[in-house]
Amino acid sequence: MPVIGFGGRVGVFVARNWSIDVEGSYTQADREATSASTAKVKYGPIAARLTYGLPIYNRAQLLIGAGGVLSAFHDDQPSATAGGAPAGFYRYGYGVSGDLGLRIGLSNAVAIRGDAIADYNVTSPTF
Repeated sequence: MPVIGFGGRVGVFVARNWSIDVEGSYTQADREATSASTAKVKYGPIAARLTYGLPIYNRAQLLIGAGGVLSAFHDDQPSATAGGAPAGFYRYGYGVSGDLGLRIGLSNAVAIRGDAIADYNVTSPTF
């Protein structure tokens, strides 16, 4: 069954073709079929990136960004897990975030943008 989440982004241009983007999102997912628990795992990363818009054609830019990410994981398990973690605990992962995208300006103030984002958490939470 598809999972639906939500998120948002705010960006500020700090120099020609350079921006700082901050974004956050939230979603929940089912556990793997091998897990004894049926509780959902909720995931909410917050990332900040420095992004460069490489001009490629007229009003189009190739976007390349890198930064950091804080990923919050919440287990809504109703009781303690086998590993001894308390019910409803939070775990956090810290890591790096990358962005590759395309921005097409429709006017001086409006653009459409598509991105592929990858987050790598150095700390990997287990449930």
